[in-house]
Amino acid sequence: MRLAVLGGTGRTGRHVVQQGLARGHDVTVLARDPERVGDGARAVRGDVTDPDALERVVRGADAVVVALGPAPGSPPPVQTEGLRLLLGVLDGAGAAPLVVVSGAGADAPGDRKRLVDRVASALVHRLNRADVEAKEAQLALLAASGRAWTAVRPPVLVDGPAAGAQLTMRSPGPSRVPRADLAALLLDEAAAPRFSGRAPFAAPLRRRLS
Repeated sequence: MRLAVLGGTGRTGRHVVQQGLARGHDVTVLARDPERVGDGARAVRGDVTDPDALERVVRGADAVVVALGPAPGSPPPVQTEGLRLLLGVLDGAGAAPLVVVSGAGADAPGDRKRLVDRVASALVHRLNRADVEAKEAQLALLAASGRAWTAVRPPVLVDGPAAGAQLTMRSPGPSRVPRADLAALLLDEAAAPRFSGRAPFAAPLRRRLS
């Protein structure tokens, strides 16, 4: 599979790139600094505000993974604008499915959240309003795009070895998922979409979803 990755030098994106290469995929990464892209992947210099760079990174891709996260100099509105530009570029680049990292605090139509989860979401909105509102704006862009897309909503992300995770439409409640597991879920969904047009949660395998 020819895979395009945005955010491929970030804490989650690095796992996406490494695991994608390990699975035998042809990986192209958009990066401000191509030297930060490891061996084996092709780097395209640029960022999400550059339509020409976006066009180059997705050209010929079978799937696109967007693993952008908060970073100095890249506030949430910039990430939202980057997604808008990406969707415009993809309009002329075929039907490659798009898999985007969102956040468990972002609400989506049809959510199955328990009362405790709704309270937690409200708290996240208050503490990190700009990021949550940006994630919800991104979900709205995806829903209106007419493209095949999946937005994966992880809980708290942690470093460390993979422990196993799953995608589910039911909120898992307060939990933690290793970045390595999130990367595997993103790659699985990119290769064989099961939640197209929806925003599933990433949840630990050990958590009972009832």
